[in-house]
This record gives sequence, structure tokens and C-alpha cells, in this order.
Amino acid sequence: MATGDYCTAEEAKRRIWPDNVTPDTLNDTELANTISAASRGIDEYCGTRFYSTSSDENRYFTPEYSDRLWTGPLISVTTLYTDEDGDRTYEVTWAATDFELYPWNAALDTVNPSAYTEIRTTPIGRYGFPRAPRSTMVTGKFGWSASTPALVKEACILQVIKWHLRPRAPFGVLGPVEGGGGITIPVIDPDIKMMLTRFKVNFT
Repeated sequence: MATGDYCTAEEAKRRIWPDNVTPDTLNDTELANTISAASRGIDEYCGTRFYSTSSDENRYFTPEYSDRLWTGPLISVTTLYTDEDGDRTYEVTWAATDFELYPWNAALDTVNPSAYTEIRTTPIGRYGFPRAPRSTMVTGKFGWSASTPALVKEACILQVIKWHLRPRAPFGVLGPVEGGGGITIPVIDPDIKMMLTRFKVNFT
């Protein structure tokens, strides 16, 4: 299972083939690629990701306000820098007392524990966010701090099954319907959209 995959090959195979039935000969590498593709498709649809990296990442932002910065899912901040003159040199390093993560009670969130979405200035902070393109660099951990949500895992499995069965539906048509025509395969079917709607944040 690759980093960032939302289901395992074994979980997908148990759905593709019934219990106590020997699975078809399926190229495990192809299945792994399908799982990774489905996982990244979920990330794109939701505008976020449901995993984090083991090491810090550097991300750049354009603040809309001087007192707060929306970052999307954020687990922790190691260092916060700002560029005051637009030369892409981040000469100001904020101290821990200059900012705080928001919402303050994110650690109590049962959906994504310890995931914050904003950085805000503190009452005793010395700095504000420059409202200029790419004026802020955040070094830290981003993404999802808890295990993959059950709905996301289920959506991934269903998407993998859908793509696995695609060769049996030429031209994207599943079968005939009453009165002629056929049932076509949507890019993301309604069931999968329903599972993912609550997680959709449109953040890239």
C-alpha cells in the first residue's frame, strides 16, 4: 500500500470477488496503480488530502487578510516566514508567540482530530500577513492527521471496482434501458459524491 492510498489491494479484492472464490488473475501492479489513481482523484474532487507526510513541507500562500491566513488542513507549524518587500526572500521569521492555529478546539474534532485550517495573529504578535502574492511561507505538516475516514475508504474501493469493471462496459455504456439508449458511466457516480460531499473544501 503506497503512501496516500485510501484502501489496500486486499480490501478491493474482497469486493471484486465473493468470499471463498479464488480471485481472477489480476496484475497486482495494475491494481495498485488503480488504487493510487482513485485516491488522487478523491483528493482532486475534495480539494484536500486525507494523509500527511512524515517530514515537513514548505508551502506558499497569498494572504487575503493581515490578521489571518487560510491554509487548508494543517496539522502543525514548524516555522512561519513572511516576505515584506516582494523579493521572494522571506526575511521575517515569526516567533511562536506571534501566531496561533485556528480553530482553537480542533483537537476535539471527531472528524479530523488536530487538523487546523487557519493561522491567526495573536494579540501580542509583532507582525501581520503581507497582502501580496506568495508573501508567506509555512513550513510544517499538512493534510489529515487521523486515519482515513470510513466514507473516504469506501469511496475509494467503489471507484477502484468501477474502473476495474470498465473494460466490460465499452464506450462507457453499462447496458440498455427501457425505451432504448443505455446507462452511461459518470465520472464520479452519485453514491461516491454523496460519500465525499462533507469533505469537499475546494482547496488547492
